Amino acid sequence: MSIMLFNKLLKKPLLCPSYICVILYFVFSFNGYSQNHPYPQLPKNTNSIDNLNPTFVWKGGNNFSKYKLTLYNCNYEKGDNFEQLNLNNYKFVSAVEGEESYESSSLTVNENRPDCITTVDDGGIKIVSFKNNFTSPSEFFVFDLDGSNYEGLSYLYQDYFVMVEEYSNELLFLKLKYSSNNDLTGVQHINTHKMNNNFINGDNSGWEGITYNPIENKLYLIKESNTASIYEGICSKAPNFNTNIQLSEPFKLSNTAFKPDQISGLYHLSLNQALSATQAGKHLLVLSKATNAVYEFDLNGKLKSQLNINLRELAPYNNNFFKPEGLTYSEGKLYISSDSQVWTNAMYYTFENPEHENPEAKDRKQVYRSTDIFKTKFNLPAGILENDTEYCWQVTAYDLLGKAYVSSYFSFTTNLPCYNVLTHNRNSLINANQYYSNNYIRSYKTIENKDTLEYYASEFVDLERGFEVKKGAYFVAGIGECE
Repeated sequence: MSIMLFNKLLKKPLLCPSYICVILYFVFSFNGYSQNHPYPQLPKNTNSIDNLNPTFVWKGGNNFSKYKLTLYNCNYEKGDNFEQLNLNNYKFVSAVEGEESYESSSLTVNENRPDCITTVDDGGIKIVSFKNNFTSPSEFFVFDLDGSNYEGLSYLYQDYFVMVEEYSNELLFLKLKYSSNNDLTGVQHINTHKMNNNFINGDNSGWEGITYNPIENKLYLIKESNTASIYEGICSKAPNFNTNIQLSEPFKLSNTAFKPDQISGLYHLSLNQALSATQAGKHLLVLSKATNAVYEFDLNGKLKSQLNINLRELAPYNNNFFKPEGLTYSEGKLYISSDSQVWTNAMYYTFENPEHENPEAKDRKQVYRSTDIFKTKFNLPAGILENDTEYCWQVTAYDLLGKAYVSSYFSFTTNLPCYNVLTHNRNSLINANQYYSNNYIRSYKTIENKDTLEYYASEFVDLERGFEVKKGAYFVAGIGECE
């Protein structure tokens, strides 16, 4: 499909700063996976490692030309939402009324512009971008888009979005345009996918939400009812989004303990950069109209936390009408949109965790840095790390114009096996791990809890305390208590 630009605009001037246009055509000449920032992967966050020259691995993107890795001594604090969001700690804090007759059907945060929360009306007429807690809207008409019932909109990366049509079983890939102060100025329609899934039958039980996992480049979609279900598939890539998307069920929602129904919103927590380094970042949020609840669950369908919305708290703001249609999350705040009716406008609600704390790498002292890395992994040289020490690391990615994109921090602790009092020469063939051949016999902790280590002597081995082994023979060394 040819690229179409829609330039009908209400209230706001159409702007496309020249430097933005240059970046778009230059950087996205690659047909690839264009992330907002890199994502550290290994060593796994907050884990212990048993060697001193690990391989660091991260997820990159085709818009990045090189990377920098920085390593620190640090004190890593997980914050309060590392394992899960603990939705029961979220409290209603504010409500903002939307414009008259606008049927808000979704919410999503543009992580490239974290103050921008975007929604679309289910009639597909207008996309609205909010700033300042829903008080500063900018909007753009999209009459020319196919479809009439858009029930899901999700941010992808680099100002790309994907929108799902409930009846026609279509995905529409969009590029949103912004002014220098982040007002929405235009919508570029890039491609439409007709998915032809036999589990969508065109009635009012079709797609009701969509979200994106930037670490795995996966889309997740939810089917509202009959039967409520969740699907996942690898997303097409920028800039053309022209490859097929195959969907499958990661698990059956009907088999979960919480069994959500009349699902109306979906959000993958790794879209928030701070959560992408945590266990909670692997989870999904789903909004249920049947129970007026938000559920946090993992991709095995295990419920992690739950928010039961107190309708009495919302009643003074909404004429006793609440029809939740979309949700999104950012920095300890949960945002929910409610549809409009004849006697009330759309509403936007904010729930906040007053104890929210992101993970933080404190007391950082740089111990190593490597620049001009052209792969998404790096082998740390020997002699940098010390045993029984906590480290934090971070990756900075650079695009072709030299702009930097910084990852979250990951942490790890070195925990090598302890030394034994017996030493041996280097000429014996031992365990493949290089540290076992570094003049010391290591403790049984690393050898499947055995009390002895077995060695093969390629040459004559002269051990301390009068012990010796002939060439070609096997020998064992007793292991004492580790101090």
